[in-house]
Amino acid sequence: MDSAPQQIGQRVRYWRERRNLTRQRFADMVSRSTSWLDKIESGERELARLPMIERVAAALGLDPVVLTDANYAQRAEQCVDASEVQAIRAALAAYPGLAVDDTWSLARATRSVARAMTSTHQQSQAAHTLLAMADRMRAETETNATELLSLYGMLYLAGSITAAGQEDSVLAREMHDEAMLAAHKFEPHYNTHHTFFGMINTLIHRVSALVRLHESGRALAFAATIDPVAVMSLSAERQSNFLLDLTEAHANVGNYRQAVALLGQAEQIAPEEVRCRPLAHGLLRSLLHNTSGEPAKLVKQMARRAGVEA
Repeated sequence: MDSAPQQIGQRVRYWRERRNLTRQRFADMVSRSTSWLDKIESGERELARLPMIERVAAALGLDPVVLTDANYAQRAEQCVDASEVQAIRAALAAYPGLAVDDTWSLARATRSVARAMTSTHQQSQAAHTLLAMADRMRAETETNATELLSLYGMLYLAGSITAAGQEDSVLAREMHDEAMLAAHKFEPHYNTHHTFFGMINTLIHRVSALVRLHESGRALAFAATIDPVAVMSLSAERQSNFLLDLTEAHANVGNYRQAVALLGQAEQIAPEEVRCRPLAHGLLRSLLHNTSGEPAKLVKQMARRAGVEA
């Protein structure tokens, strides 16, 4: 423990409020009074005993070190944490049968619900939901491509990634082919609805699917055909995710030096994607065990910034 009582108390208050917990509710959760909580949060009373620290951290859905270590505390505050992600996903998953007549709204909601299903290991249901929505909006997309084509294509891209995660290479390919058809029809003046749908995004989704299908060699060969300048037109998050896929592919084929270089690029473009995403943390741990010399030094620096230990 490296923090003074007042700092720990401030972190308890920060996370209690971030979790939308009232003083009374949180005090009840840790079997203490509100006056006790007030003293802890103000630093008047020290939260020193490990069992009590663990109880408070568990009630907040945190690792105890987030309350006691300044570096971990700072990193945790900068990321959306697992408890928040689960709450969002649970809320979305509660509405699989959204009764919305507006096709645009329903398509967006379907993508979110499918993500929630995937996160709770309901990949088959997620793929079915995405396909059903794409089928539902197919005819309307033909007559209103300007507004709907990007969302229609993104449904298929999401489906291809979901199928790849199930190691269903045939379905993943079929859904990507549908997305490619939509991408060929897509015109610059069409509404992207902040999806960045288009040919380049569609192509890099194929790389992601191949990595998930454990076909890293094919993923790298396909990636080599994609114009790197065009990739730079995508959002920082999407560029970083593409680099993470390439990092994983290179690591899978034993090209660890290149994997480290790509991971470094991903961190430069979108630091939060490397410092907050479980996928990136897994790559860091793998590279910590498989690199030496200068690449190992760079990996250790990135791991330190992300709070990842070997």
